[in-house]
Amino acid sequence: MALRAATLPGTALVLRIASAITPRWFVRLGHRIARAFPALAGPDHDGLAAAFASLDDGGARGAFAQTVRGTLSWSGQRLEGTERFYLLAGTPVLLVGGSRDSVIPLRHTLAAYEALPASRLDVFDGAGHFPHVELPHRFAATIAEFLASTDPAQSDRESLRRLLLANNPGTAAALTSPANTRPTG
Repeated sequence: MALRAATLPGTALVLRIASAITPRWFVRLGHRIARAFPALAGPDHDGLAAAFASLDDGGARGAFAQTVRGTLSWSGQRLEGTERFYLLAGTPVLLVGGSRDSVIPLRHTLAAYEALPASRLDVFDGAGHFPHVELPHRFAATIAEFLASTDPAQSDRESLRRLLLANNPGTAAALTSPANTRPTG
């Protein structure tokens, strides 16, 4: 609900006021109280608290508000992202998800895995939104194994252009306009 509320007009202003009038000791006290309850404690809580604390910075507040408005509406998520998966054709993708992720449900990660035939998936049982924090050694081993056993994608500007044109003919005019082409030689 908090993310949905952040889509409303005035979010950046409300966050600025909240940040300005909330004493640091109050934030620390709230953090300690929440950690006293096992259901609320853990890396997800710590990560979200750190994200909230970062909103003291005006640039971070503006970026947060713009990102939320671009991906969510009051009724929920409106940007799926799967419509651009074709751009990952031929690109190795490793998906890591926590089985208890309260921010991005595991079903979204599983759907991405199904939609990306060449992808690999590692689900960290019991982990939340920050599996790299909860199980850092396993996460590092997963990344190291993926990098060691995966051939890198070969891509260039022309191959990306072909992918874009083949899957979205409406972009052909924009990609071939004089403003978007560079002289060669």
